[in-house]
Amino acid sequence: MANGLVELNLFGHREYEYIATIRDIVLSDIPEAVALLALDLAELYNLGIRQRASSNTSFQRAVLQLAAQLRKDPGLSSSAQLEELANAETLRREMHPQFYAAAGT
Repeated sequence: MANGLVELNLFGHREYEYIATIRDIVLSDIPEAVALLALDLAELYNLGIRQRASSNTSFQRAVLQLAAQLRKDPGLSSSAQLEELANAETLRREMHPQFYAAAGT
């Protein structure tokens, strides 16, 4: 769906089975958003989640290659990404203590 902003959905094999959604993307950010969804697929593959193979063999091959790269690159692994998110949250709390104090968290 594109009406000035774009919504990208990654569906499972059942009707309305959303696996991942990225909303409110400006048109110029579509390539990056598609790359993020491909990263999601590769991460799911690395976690052992498989429903069925895609009939699009070139896309399936690209996702498998991306999954292999994610496993090899310590900076792109799930644990590294979670660590980066935790570090960013710590920095936000340090930079804006008044916001977090007011929010009660």
